[in-house]
Amino acid sequence: AVIGVTTLNPAQREFESVLMTIEGLVIFHAKESPEGRQIIRKVDAFDSEALVDGLMRDIQLIFLMPDGNLEAVGSHNTAQSVCRFRMSDKSTIDIINPASPDWKIIQYSSSGAITKSITTSRSASEDIVHHGFPGQMTLKGHGVMGYSIDMKLIQVNQD
Repeated sequence: AVIGVTTLNPAQREFESVLMTIEGLVIFHAKESPEGRQIIRKVDAFDSEALVDGLMRDIQLIFLMPDGNLEAVGSHNTAQSVCRFRMSDKSTIDIINPASPDWKIIQYSSSGAITKSITTSRSASEDIVHHGFPGQMTLKGHGVMGYSIDMKLIQVNQD
């Protein structure tokens, strides 16, 4: 198990992310902004540029609004609202039920295959102040090298 800490500046599309063991050993630390990416620390397991790039894109998908064109707004067949974004690489991102704490994101390739999905839900404890963030989240990478990451919100600080 690892603990992730992410700080965001959504208006500037900047974030900083740290992954550490439960003992506090930092295994990955990076910053991303429109000016580029800065890797501050990474252990050998993060030597793969593809792994680092995928991790940073996952963080961006979870925490930042898509930077593509808003293509459509409508209703899903379950009567949930949907915002669809077309990205510059011709992929598509749907944000389903965006005003709810139980929102979902689905990312499609340019050919229409699901590449990533994020599902969220409220925390079991309603005492935690979430500031609009869901209490629990699951990120799934679909395809041949699929993966799943379950996340639980520990704390939100807003300045």
